[in-house]
Amino acid sequence: MNRKILYVRSGPYKLNLSKYNSQEVGLAKALTDLDCSVDILYYSDKNYDQIINYNDRTIKILWRKGIKIFRTGIYPSLLNQAYLKQYDAIICSEYSQLMSIILSKLHNNVYVYNGIYYNLFKLPFIEKFYDWLFVPLINKNVKGIFCKTRKAKKYLENKGINNLQVIGVGLDPKPVPKQMDKQTKCLLRKMDNHHNILFVGQLTKRKKS
Repeated sequence: MNRKILYVRSGPYKLNLSKYNSQEVGLAKALTDLDCSVDILYYSDKNYDQIINYNDRTIKILWRKGIKIFRTGIYPSLLNQAYLKQYDAIICSEYSQLMSIILSKLHNNVYVYNGIYYNLFKLPFIEKFYDWLFVPLINKNVKGIFCKTRKAKKYLENKGINNLQVIGVGLDPKPVPKQMDKQTKCLLRKMDNHHNILFVGQLTKRKKS
């Protein structure tokens, strides 16, 4: 049976999908292979839709205006139970994002996809208050938490969050170059016969880098 799923990336930052491994797109492709229909909501400065073609199926990207409060986002277009009823399930990023709490009150089949990230929106004393206030609601209203790593699972267990399952990180290989450029080949030659440390990441304003 085809199930319709909405994936909400709550963070209020617009991504460049052509240069960024979108874990949401990677997971959406895996769900599409399981005969699910997936829409993904991302933060934007204007409302528009984008279609990704995948294996004779489509994944719809919903770029939507959001309200940015520190490092959390709220999306007014989703605060509508009638609209949300079209989806069989909703996956929301991060237990620490307010949309995870809000959506779990508006829809009866909400899941959270969580890493081990410490959300800088929550100052240490605010984090304790947030956990005291919302962890019981998460345990009550959220159907389950999908964790990216075992360490993420342990991180949430220590907060008293229940119903955790490790599923790994979604990977969308499309932005990865298929051929090695000259600069990379030169760097690899210099690395030969040395002890090397490899860091794979991205310079982004939102990560202060």
